[in-house]
Amino acid sequence: MKKILIIFTICFTCSTLLFSETVNRDIGTVKSVDNGDAKVNEEIISAFKYGTPSQKMSAISRINKSQKTDANMDILVKHFSKEVDSSVRMEIIKFFAKSKYDNVQDLILIALDDEDEAVLKEVYSLCSIYPDIRFENKLISAVSNQSGLMRDEIINVLGVIKAQSAADYLIEIYDKDSSTGNTKVEILRYFSETGILAGQSIVTNSLSSTTESAYVRYMAAIAIGAYPSASNYELTQKILKEDIPELTARIVYVLPKFSQFGDVKKDIVNSAKSEHESVRLYAIKALKDFRNDADIADMLLYRFKNDNSQQISLAILEIHEEDGGSGKMREAIIELAESSLNVKLKERAAQILDKNNISYNKK
Repeated sequence: MKKILIIFTICFTCSTLLFSETVNRDIGTVKSVDNGDAKVNEEIISAFKYGTPSQKMSAISRINKSQKTDANMDILVKHFSKEVDSSVRMEIIKFFAKSKYDNVQDLILIALDDEDEAVLKEVYSLCSIYPDIRFENKLISAVSNQSGLMRDEIINVLGVIKAQSAADYLIEIYDKDSSTGNTKVEILRYFSETGILAGQSIVTNSLSSTTESAYVRYMAAIAIGAYPSASNYELTQKILKEDIPELTARIVYVLPKFSQFGDVKKDIVNSAKSEHESVRLYAIKALKDFRNDADIADMLLYRFKNDNSQQISLAILEIHEEDGGSGKMREAIIELAESSLNVKLKERAAQILDKNNISYNKK
């Protein structure tokens, strides 16, 4: 009887262990399935459907850290219009400001009607990241109801999306005495982006006015490039004679757009020899279209080897990003990538050489 009992105990134990192992294997399999994308999506959907604001925030954080799939980002887009908590809406908008997703414009169209000022501030910034002319009407309507930094942000976006129907209203704002320097800068930026003819007079007037603030004149100098003409070329020559470094720098930058009206290359080359770093920097950037001229190539090489400005060296590298340079310039770029003590310059030179499949000694 004892024997039978012992045998039964052993069999029962073995059977139990075998069953336990089988169950564990099955549970392991189920867990593997549960951790798939489909399960994750279901959990996130449930969090937004039934969760508290803090649980929804946690779901957004989870997506941001490790689950940036199109399916999960689409969940955020579709949920936005149903969300009643402004902090969650704001967090969704901030998420898309840092995580590129092509189907977010419909969310923005809804968000532009938000009643929370803090949310709207984030939405206006998002419009610049995902420009769409469909935003135009809502932005034009909003610009008349906002002031200060919020209004300036909207004007900036109107320029980014090249909204044509905003011009007359922005000119009206510009002409008001109450218009601040920052607002004027944004309106000038708008006309720089759109080149709408109606804005030409405020651009030329602001650039010509010696009583206007420096920052307004700087932006006007950039904006004049949107209106190339013989008379505006003459205005650029007049501004160059004022010899104000920061103003000169910006005029030099747009001079290539006036090449049919005068010898702009001469002005740019002269500016590339300026004692002022900002003037040299903008001149170097403006010389990109002339880089194949023998004299210009020699000057760029000289500046590359002898200018102590990191920004200017980077600007010259950018000029040769698509070809890696040639002749002595290529040799100089290779030398920089191989032995420069400036980490930023060394890495950028290496990136350009790698992009153009140019061999060098990678240390």
